[in-house]
Amino acid sequence: MRKIVYTLILLVSFIHADGIKKDLYKTALQWNSAINTKDLRALSALYDKRVVYNGVKMRAKKVLHDKKRLFDRYPYASQKIKDIQFRKLAPKLYKVTFHKFVKLRDNTATKRHSGYLLIDTSSVLPLITEEGESVIKHPIAKPHQSIKTEKLKRYYFDQPVTISGKVHAQSDYSPSGHHDIFNRISREVTYILKLPRAIKVSKQNKKNWGRDQVIISDEIELSTQDVKLLKLAMKHNLTVSITGVLNREHSRGNIRKLSINTHEINISSKFN
Repeated sequence: MRKIVYTLILLVSFIHADGIKKDLYKTALQWNSAINTKDLRALSALYDKRVVYNGVKMRAKKVLHDKKRLFDRYPYASQKIKDIQFRKLAPKLYKVTFHKFVKLRDNTATKRHSGYLLIDTSSVLPLITEEGESVIKHPIAKPHQSIKTEKLKRYYFDQPVTISGKVHAQSDYSPSGHHDIFNRISREVTYILKLPRAIKVSKQNKKNWGRDQVIISDEIELSTQDVKLLKLAMKHNLTVSITGVLNREHSRGNIRKLSINTHEINISSKFN
């Protein structure tokens, strides 16, 4: 009898999980379709009352206002989403990631972005609580294909530099230990400086160079307390000029990443 009950519980769980996956997939497709058709009413039905939009928390009305501005500026823009994946962050909260292929005008090239939606399934209808993306500027190298580095601008670790780019916010989620559904996860925001092109960073002493001492990247993690200035730059899509010292760090999985100890921040409306 216990075996039968256990089997039934497993069956119900699988059916429930499959139903949630279908709802998440449907919501992502509806969101994509509403953007392609420039349907603000359909988008309004998909968003929660407050949404974290590209790293900034705001009311859904402001998100829709920004979408309308983009629709008016790029009336022929279109996008496709592929490689949709799902990850459970907390009970009733899921992260949907995908590759987004965007074309702003008929005569422009298609750009690939990595995008995500956070979807809350605690309501009758799933609601989007967060939306974000980051541009993938360089295609993934094929096997045995080396990256040409001779034309990359070179910088050195542990030396003061000034470098410019656009600021993006990246969210990391971890359990908070609370019992309430909406407080079960905590969100840590990391600010990333996206560069217009990749750079090469190494040690200045050529005798001690090695593969593990060189980083080629088009993004830098920022370590700064001036969050208000970074949020202002993101809101108005401004270029940020950072002065500081570049460092090499190891993230989870022993992946090398580039960071900078920020000494000074300046913003402007130009992006070269």
